[in-house]
Amino acid sequence: MRCPSCHDPGTLVCLGCKNSRYCSAVCQQADWQIHRHLCKSFQSFQERPSPEMRRVVFFSDRAGAKPEFRWLAVKDIGEPGEPSEWPDWKSILGGNLTPSMFAFNENRIIHAKLDTSITMMYDDNFMYDYDDQNPAVIAATNRKTMRAWRGPIFAFSTKMNEDFSDIAGIGDMDLHQYTDLVAWLIYHGNTSTAHELRTGTKVQGAMMHCSSEQSEAKIETIMVPRMHPIFEVEHGAEVCGISENIGMPLLLRKDRKTPKFIGELHRPADPSHSNSTLTAMMTSCDPDGPHQMNFGLTPRHWQGGQVPDTLIVRQDREDLDPHVLQAFGDYCEVVLQPGFKRTAWPWKEAFASLAAEVLENMESEKWSSYLATWKSLREEVRPDPMQVDPQAAAPEGRSLRSQSKRKSVHFTDNDVYAGEMEPAGVDGKKQRVVYQRPTGYDEDDEEPDVKPKVEPFDAEMDGTMKVEDVDEGSDANMKMEPSEDNDEMDTT
Repeated sequence: MRCPSCHDPGTLVCLGCKNSRYCSAVCQQADWQIHRHLCKSFQSFQERPSPEMRRVVFFSDRAGAKPEFRWLAVKDIGEPGEPSEWPDWKSILGGNLTPSMFAFNENRIIHAKLDTSITMMYDDNFMYDYDDQNPAVIAATNRKTMRAWRGPIFAFSTKMNEDFSDIAGIGDMDLHQYTDLVAWLIYHGNTSTAHELRTGTKVQGAMMHCSSEQSEAKIETIMVPRMHPIFEVEHGAEVCGISENIGMPLLLRKDRKTPKFIGELHRPADPSHSNSTLTAMMTSCDPDGPHQMNFGLTPRHWQGGQVPDTLIVRQDREDLDPHVLQAFGDYCEVVLQPGFKRTAWPWKEAFASLAAEVLENMESEKWSSYLATWKSLREEVRPDPMQVDPQAAAPEGRSLRSQSKRKSVHFTDNDVYAGEMEPAGVDGKKQRVVYQRPTGYDEDDEEPDVKPKVEPFDAEMDGTMKVEDVDEGSDANMKMEPSEDNDEMDTT
């Protein structure tokens, strides 16, 4: 059976209905807003009352109605060699109307062909004979439909004849087909910009793990359906303000199913649910907003102990490169956080100028320059964080015992300093790498014009490094403190 959210093969069974199968937990989350209305009732519609009965989905027009399953009788009206069945529509719609029928065999939201067709039957005069929109359709589509459906409606699974002009057979509707049905109700006649963004294949997002997860990678690539609730702020997603300022708006949504987080949203802080990068990313950055005093502070629910695994996507539904996300996290922690902290100390008279300095670093041009340098350092200085080969960088004739993780990229007035400890050289001393600030870009170049120079690092300094020739008021006047135990990666 195919996954309702993307039509990839489904291997994870919904424990509620035991009918829908999903390819991932993210796809199940994407389908839940649709699936939840019929999940529990499906098990009550397993045994037919009689052989001629078929399971259909009914959208009642009574006030407060929601979609529901119904049994509907089917009549055999075929001739020898030409099978045909017809639903007893009067038993469900009533006899005082003119029925109309529409069949489709494609999910237009995800652009996927259906294995079997789905047919809807409704009152042909639904636009004129009813005062209110069908409440069950509104509930099923979460108010995303643009067509003002009125009156009772029901849908059933069909096998059409070769020219798609008649019903050869009628089958039972399952929950996989129900999702396709709701997708059609959302799609039909919808020309809104929001709808255009929600149609198409999955987009690449990322799951940023908290400290409680024993994942090899801090950031994991996740394929996210465009109908996932993370794209809707009203369903728990939050906008990262810093990312909006740099022109790469990100949406974040906490994973409620992280171990030890289920049903405990208001429990005391759990140190294992912490991620300093996420905390830095969600720092308040609006100095003119109604909560000006929060500038430079992180909301309590994004501070340590309240941050489980978090799903992150681009708000424009473009693919999110996990390395770009990692660079953005470094940018928030290393470039912006020192400035944010300075705004917390002075009197109100100095706040505006200090906040302006932070916002000046929070521009798309500054971010683009930082990202270009970050990428060059990642490619030239250190291995890919997603696939670390500890022996690859070991000097000839010796094994590499430990390697410090890259901390950050620091901008000075003339240099770009990579806060990273390189493997020990032949003289037994560690090294640091300083990159000259890019002097210009050539559109034919694949990388910025950044050239490294290697300087020896004295191990007796116990890991303390400091950039030189920087004004005291500059954001670049920062020190790299000794690595903690959890910052060392044993590669023996």
